[in-house]
Amino acid sequence: MTTDPARSRAAGFTMVEMMAAIAVFSGVLIGVGVLLESSSQATDYLTGSSELDHSLQKVIAEVATTLKCAPVSLTTIDETGTDHDSILVQLPDPSAVSNPDYGYFDVDGSFVTGWYCLYFVNGDEFTKRRLDATMATISDQVLCGYVDSAFDDGSGSGTKKGFRVTTVDSLVTVELRLFEAAYSGDQRRSVETSILQVSQ
Repeated sequence: MTTDPARSRAAGFTMVEMMAAIAVFSGVLIGVGVLLESSSQATDYLTGSSELDHSLQKVIAEVATTLKCAPVSLTTIDETGTDHDSILVQLPDPSAVSNPDYGYFDVDGSFVTGWYCLYFVNGDEFTKRRLDATMATISDQVLCGYVDSAFDDGSGSGTKKGFRVTTVDSLVTVELRLFEAAYSGDQRRSVETSILQVSQ
């Protein structure tokens, strides 16, 4: 009995065909893996940028609100730092109808006469420090991290501070710049600026 060669060939795949199919399938899997990895990195980068921007906006909004409520006579802006400025402020007691006392709020939100609030950069952390009437530290609260140090961005405007406050008459410009270098080598730099008019 003889077997038909065409018939035995139709019964399966040869070893060469199987190896070629495995090679093509492996290539497709590697391509899909690379695509998923790059998509994941892009998502991580965008999520990190979004979180950085949200943190930045929240901090600038708090500083701006504080400055709007504080009389200029009780606000001290120190622009002498190389990398950062600082703001020392007292607020009027919100419960007083007239002739208010001045101070700041404790961590529970209760107003304390004579206290101060100092916004400054400690290392790379933007910090709110509560001070008593003798300027002794009561508490520190880190509002955000990754504050950039001074650098020249090449725009021709000179060196820019990580936290900068400038005043022109009753207009105050507050600028905070964050810089984050991720383990992957990605770098994010975000800037938030608020221009506000303060009470005299």
